[in-house]
Amino acid sequence: MEKNFKCCAGTIMAMVSLFFVNLSLAAEFPTKPIEWYNPFGLGSYTGTVMKVVGDAVSKDLGQNILVLPAVGGGGVLGGTKIARAKPDGYSLLWCNSATNANVLFMKKNVPYTNSDFEFIAQVGGVELGLVVGPSSPFKSLQDYLEYARKNPFLIKQAVIGFGSSAHLATELLKLAGNIKIDSVPYKNSTEVRTSVLGNHSQAALTYGGVGGSGDEFKLILESGGRILGVSSKARLKAYPNVPTFTEQGLNVVLSAWYGVAGPKGMPKEVSQKLKDSFYKALKDPQVIKDIEKIGMRYEFRNSEELTSYVNEYEKLVKMIVEEAKLPVE
Repeated sequence: MEKNFKCCAGTIMAMVSLFFVNLSLAAEFPTKPIEWYNPFGLGSYTGTVMKVVGDAVSKDLGQNILVLPAVGGGGVLGGTKIARAKPDGYSLLWCNSATNANVLFMKKNVPYTNSDFEFIAQVGGVELGLVVGPSSPFKSLQDYLEYARKNPFLIKQAVIGFGSSAHLATELLKLAGNIKIDSVPYKNSTEVRTSVLGNHSQAALTYGGVGGSGDEFKLILESGGRILGVSSKARLKAYPNVPTFTEQGLNVVLSAWYGVAGPKGMPKEVSQKLKDSFYKALKDPQVIKDIEKIGMRYEFRNSEELTSYVNEYEKLVKMIVEEAKLPVE
C-alpha cells in the first residue's frame, strides 16, 4: 500500500513539475525565430502577403517570422511537414483551401487530416469570376448557359490546374448550371488570361476581385473582355456592377482562402500568444491595406471561426468531388 502511494505521489509530482516547466517555456516563448511554411513557394503573391503579415507579427513577438517554402504534391508536402512538426509553436503553415481541403479529397493517401492542425487565423482570400474575351458572343451568364446547354462540350473553358479552387469552382458551375463543357488545363492565371483574350478558349473561371494593377479581372476588362459572374456571396467592392452567380440563379459560392495554422497539441499559452499577435497584426489598417494592394482580399477569421469555416469548406469540396465524379490521383 505504502509502495503504491509513493508511486502515485511520484507520478503526480512529475506531472506537476512538467506542467510548470511547460508553463515557464510558454512564458518565455518565443526564444528563437518562428518558421512559417508556404506550400506554393516564395515567388507567388501569397509569399509577399506572408512577409507583410509576418513582419508585423515579428515586431509584436520580438522574434523573426521566417517565411520558407515547402512546395510539392499540390500542398501535401507543406501540410505533412507541419502536421508532423513538434507542437512547440515554432513551425507554422500557410494553410489554405488547396492544402487543407482540396487535396484531402482529390489525392490518395494524404498523410494528414485537418484534425492534425490548430487553425490560428484567416488572412484573406481571392474570388473567382467567369470571364470571356472581347470577341465572345456571350454578353451575359444566361447567354453562356443557354449555349452550353444546347451545345454540350463545344465550349472550351480554361482551367488553372487540377484540384485547384478554380477547377473545383468550374465543376460546381457545371453542376449548378447543368452544363457540359470541355475543360482545358493551364499552369497559371497569366496563361488563362492569354488563352481567353486570344480566343483559344471561350471562357474561364479565374482568380481576382480586389482591384489594382495586377488584378486578373481588371486586366481582362482593360483588354475588352467581360466578367459574367463572380463566386462571392456578395458583390465585390472593386466591381460593384458585376453580379454574383447567386443573384443570377446559380448556387455557386466558392472562394480560395488563406491563413495560418500550427500542429495540433501546442501548449495553450504558446497558442494564445500566437493568436494574440496574429490578431493584432491582421487588424492593423496598414497591414490590411498592404494585403489588398498585393492582390488578396482581406478577410479575418479568428481561430474558432476559421476552424468552423474549414469544416464547412471541406463538406463543399467533398460534395463537388463526389457529384462531379472527379478522378482521385
